Amino acid sequence: MQKNVILPLMLLFISGGCGRSNDAAVSGQVTLDGNPMHQGMVVYHPEGEGTVAYGRIDETGYYEVKTGQVTGLQPGGYVVTIVATEGVVDPAAAGNRPPSPGRIVTPEKYCNKATSPLRQAVTSGSNEIDFSLESP
Repeated sequence: MQKNVILPLMLLFISGGCGRSNDAAVSGQVTLDGNPMHQGMVVYHPEGEGTVAYGRIDETGYYEVKTGQVTGLQPGGYVVTIVATEGVVDPAAAGNRPPSPGRIVTPEKYCNKATSPLRQAVTSGSNEIDFSLESP
């Protein structure tokens, strides 16, 4: 190949990356029986190829999805799992004891990718996705 063809191909590869971009932003709120969850994790598992993305649930039930350290995820179809907990002990307050992981309060079906009924299509741009979970 000539030099004038190789350079543009290299620039295209570098600017485009090896895969799709994380051009979908996802955030929302998680509730259980109408009450906001106060801590836990929302995980987006791609239905096909792709990387798992996650969002930590804060004290108001709000979450924002990241892929690794980067905010956002790839557009596409996802199975969503949610594990919310209560009674987690802050590592700083645990002293010499290992911190408590807390008690899982979400129904078991939401915690496992194989049993989760939560399916979500994520599109490019901003996606506000709330989850209203129900106890059995």
